[in-house]
Amino acid sequence: MKISTEEKKAMIIQNFVSLLKQYGIEKVTLNDVAEKSGLTKSALYYYFDSKETLMLASFKKYRAMMLERLDSTIKKAKNPKETIKLYCDFLFDLPQDKDFARLMSFSDNVIAELAKYVINVPAITSEIVQSKKADFDQVILMIAKYAGVSENDPRTKKIALFFSASCGETLKYMFKWNLLGSTNQEISRLEAEYKEILKSLTKDDFSTFVISGLDALIKTTFENKN
Repeated sequence: MKISTEEKKAMIIQNFVSLLKQYGIEKVTLNDVAEKSGLTKSALYYYFDSKETLMLASFKKYRAMMLERLDSTIKKAKNPKETIKLYCDFLFDLPQDKDFARLMSFSDNVIAELAKYVINVPAITSEIVQSKKADFDQVILMIAKYAGVSENDPRTKKIALFFSASCGETLKYMFKWNLLGSTNQEISRLEAEYKEILKSLTKDDFSTFVISGLDALIKTTFENKN
């Protein structure tokens, strides 16, 4: 059965991400990707003419996949507070998302290599910057609706910044203890302890904690708004 061009691209991207996780960005070549995909290098060039274009396509694909899931999640909200709750639920579930985890659970060395590599590829760094801005704009809008304030107020943006940073740190923490292994005996012991704690942590625990902190921050920031 003949597969479409988009299906072939998706397969190539999946193989590329798998190789990145295994070997790191500097060592993976287009020959490696072609071989894993059952293609000749010239056939691979028909779909992606460089490692840079393949990396950019990979970033866009997984970001689009994540945004689609986020949008479908928060559309269920009946009010602004529920939007925040569902947003927190989405973040809580991310470490258990196999597709997203496969992209994100690189070793520290691979992350460092990737950062050094993409900084010299303007198209990729521009895409990352624009995506971060779009994500932040969405958070600002959510918080503005929740707090009943203007999204253009600098104080709203300040709250959004704290909110995003807090959620981001929590997410990194959950990735670390759920996805990264360790050979150090003491770290392994701590990892086992934290995993046990995480087992008892529910989405409601997480969202309740985040929303209570957000409420306190909104009250402190806007108590003298008039």
